[in-house]
Order: sequence, then C-alpha cells, then structure tokens
Amino acid sequence: MEPGFRVGEWQVQPDLGTLTRGEERVQLEPKVMEVLVDLARHPGDVLPKEKIIRAVWPDTFVTDEVLTNAISELRKAFGDDAKHPEVIQTLPRRGYRLIAEVVPSTVADVTKGRSFPLVWLLLAAVMLTLTAGAWYVWRRTEETSPTPLTVVVPLTSYLGYESTPSFSPDGESVVFEWCRKWASDCDLYIKQIGVEPPVQLTDTAENEMAPAWSPDGRSIAFLRALPHDKTGLMIMPSRGGTARLLV
Repeated sequence: MEPGFRVGEWQVQPDLGTLTRGEERVQLEPKVMEVLVDLARHPGDVLPKEKIIRAVWPDTFVTDEVLTNAISELRKAFGDDAKHPEVIQTLPRRGYRLIAEVVPSTVADVTKGRSFPLVWLLLAAVMLTLTAGAWYVWRRTEETSPTPLTVVVPLTSYLGYESTPSFSPDGESVVFEWCRKWASDCDLYIKQIGVEPPVQLTDTAENEMAPAWSPDGRSIAFLRALPHDKTGLMIMPSRGGTARLLV
C-alpha cells in the first residue's frame, strides 16, 4: 500500500485516491493519482513525459495528450495556475516538475480532523513496543557479543511491490503483501524459504496488508481494506481457507 504524504497544504492518500485540505476533499482517478505519486517520488526534479508515461502506463501505448489531461486534472484539483504554478510546473519540451513541498505523513497528520480506526492505533502501539524491545535486545547483544558477519539474501524479486513481511514461528516461511500494480491489486502470499514460487493466500478485490503469524503458526492475521473508508482485522488458517472478520 502506497503511504500517504503531504503536498503543500494538501494531504494525499494514494490508496483512497483522495486529496484533503481541512474540510475540502477531492477524489482523483487512479491513473491521475499515479501520476501525482510518480512526481512526488522525485520532488523538485524535472521528469520527462516519456518517463512518467512508462511509470504510469507501462504496458499500454498512450499519447502525450493522456498525460497532459492528467496534469490538467491535478492542477484543477490543487487549484493551481499553469501560468503561475505553485504545485506543478511545466517545462516546455522537457517535462513536469513538482515544486510544492512534499512531506511524508505521520500518524498525527493522517488522523488530524478525521476519525481513525482503532485497529490502526492498536497496531501502531504494538509496533512501537516491539521496536523498542528489539532495539534494547540488540544493544545488549552488541555490547556482549562480537559483531557477526551479515549476509543479505533476497527472498523475492517479483514485478510490482512487496512489503510487510512476517516470518513463521519456525522460521521456514514468510508471509508478505504483494501488489501486482502500485498501491492496488494487493494480496497475501506465503513463500517457503528457498522454494519457488510463492503460494497465494488471498485473492479478493480488496487490498490485504500487514500480515502476522499466530504464535503456534496455524493462523495469520491481516488487515483488509473495506468499502466506505473502513479497515477490517481478519484471521485465516495459514494453509489457506476462509478469512474471518474479527474487528
């Protein structure tokens, strides 16, 4: 799932396709949002039209007019003036540049002025606690043990976007989120270490994310994006089956 960020005074939530500023809320088409996300990955840089088109429409032949229309929709959404831009600047025969300040969102930014699902707050608290505990154990171990040789081995190299991996209690498998398209079509997969290919655990129209194993390794809990800006905390057998809504 693509994390949110701020562009100037606007809060951008790519997974919801929205721009918000105070009480204002603008809904963007998916491809228009992908153009904004691509620009936001390179704030201040001039991106050629061809590079943006390859990133947003990788398997489709489109003309420059399609990108021009997307930029026009973004300017309209931000209330930006092409002649005196404050958000997106056009450089003739070169490309486009996002000139507004881009800042990654914090939990405070996202929750400001809106309700926030309790499950996210609980997960944030758990993650902070685990991180603090892991850091303490690591520091203690570092002080008493020689530094081991670290070897980094890639587990996946698939097209798309893989994130939020979680190892099984026995350390032999990892469950992770795999988005075939950026911030969309996200399902959960289980990969046994050293074995290809992974096994698909979920296959729904909704995005699934943030999987975690149960201590006995028999179940996997995860989050599922639901309609009407809701999030469900789900649980299902680690060998596959029907997911059950907990919260």
